Amino acid sequence: MNINRFIRKVTTHLTTLLGKPIGPVKRLAQKKQKWMVTPGWIAVIFGLICGEGGRDRMSMLEQLNKEKIMAMIRGVHPNAAERTVEALVQGGIRFIEVTTNTEGVYSLVERWRKTYGRDLTIGVGTVLGMEMAKQAINSGAQFIVSPNLDEEVIAYGASNHIDVYPGGSRNRVH
Repeated sequence: MNINRFIRKVTTHLTTLLGKPIGPVKRLAQKKQKWMVTPGWIAVIFGLICGEGGRDRMSMLEQLNKEKIMAMIRGVHPNAAERTVEALVQGGIRFIEVTTNTEGVYSLVERWRKTYGRDLTIGVGTVLGMEMAKQAINSGAQFIVSPNLDEEVIAYGASNHIDVYPGGSRNRVH
């Protein structure tokens, strides 16, 4: 799918969900410009169209806006990660992203989802392609963050009712 068709599709989804397109999407679609999307509103768009039930999933973004902080666990040994997350939860942190370069990332996500349940929203970051996206979702990730825009990953996330927050690069990363 080319980017202009993709933007028109996003605009259509937003119109359906919100009753009217939001400013930046509408202007971008009208100008039919290539790729000048900012991460802030692309995250909002994908939070709206890729999650469960559109409007209902906006609550994840609203919750994050209320909490004001998301901790990121990157490249930490699993034992240290366990202790870090326990301390973060005790300190009131409710959003955690653990990156794929963290040893045992998928088993950590699985364990944290069982341990903390609804007290913690857990996502997997630095998802570079479909295999990582599948592993993240199978482990229980509630959202995915990717440095690149991979339409296949976005579609897979949407089909599994998982928010996908891609970066702006159109290059596939392998």
